[in-house]
Amino acid sequence: MKKRRRDGHRGIVLFVMWFILVLSTHRVLGQESYRVLQYEIVVYRDGVSRVKSVIEVNSTVPSISLWLYGEAANVMVTDDRGQLLRHELARSSIVIYTVGASTVRMEYDTMALTRKDGPVWTLKIDLGAQGRIFLPDGAVVTYVTDRPASIEAVSGRPVLTLARGLWEISYVIPIHVTTTTSGTSVTTSVTSTPTVLTPSSAIIGAAIIVTVLLVVGLVMFLRRRSRFLSEPLSPADSEMLQLISSRGGRMFESELRDALGLPKTSVWRRVKKLEKVGLVRTRKVGSQNEVELAQGL
Repeated sequence: MKKRRRDGHRGIVLFVMWFILVLSTHRVLGQESYRVLQYEIVVYRDGVSRVKSVIEVNSTVPSISLWLYGEAANVMVTDDRGQLLRHELARSSIVIYTVGASTVRMEYDTMALTRKDGPVWTLKIDLGAQGRIFLPDGAVVTYVTDRPASIEAVSGRPVLTLARGLWEISYVIPIHVTTTTSGTSVTTSVTSTPTVLTPSSAIIGAAIIVTVLLVVGLVMFLRRRSRFLSEPLSPADSEMLQLISSRGGRMFESELRDALGLPKTSVWRRVKKLEKVGLVRTRKVGSQNEVELAQGL
């Protein structure tokens, strides 16, 4: 009988020790996690979004790994003192070496959040924390998934404060038209808004859309081999191509910025345009983007 009691007491002690071990292990694992405190997304007229986030991390963790909103460019990561942090960028993720920082601030550019259908732009984002969305100057919101926490205007930009979750925002951007009357320039804004179709006009509209799509598809097919000729190059584009050619056919984006005296975003947009028409290729070399002339140029 005494032996059974001793075995019972021993079992209780072992269970308590096991419970304490599991609890302490869970606490240690919890310390290794990070938490995004807030987002700020600035959307520009051409669809590029500047994503900014504030991240709380455990100062004992040497590094953290995060998913990004699509392919990123012009990445900048700093600690709570404003010092740059080393990071390794993949296609849609990033590893940040926090080196004892308790707060990390990250920002980057991406084109993955927006799309355009006719005059209507749509931004779709899954927020892991509360965020503020700065739409382009003068944009008119036509649809929001749910009621935002607040809507305000900052320097002509609509600003939406959104809770955590999946959001979709549609908006249109006014077209600025400048007219001159008696030597005075007057700028007016014309906003293209979606038209509500009746059932009969919807059938006609659908037929017109199908016809237009067929024509556009035929034109794209006929011009596929001459896609380069269909997109006129600006003098600035030609200057960039000549510069890359003079450097052996390949340069880093940072070298292009220094040589042309342009900001990061301007060089990135121009490189994306040249890559889209097949004149250059880009690839990751370490933490930098290398731009190379396409074959035959």
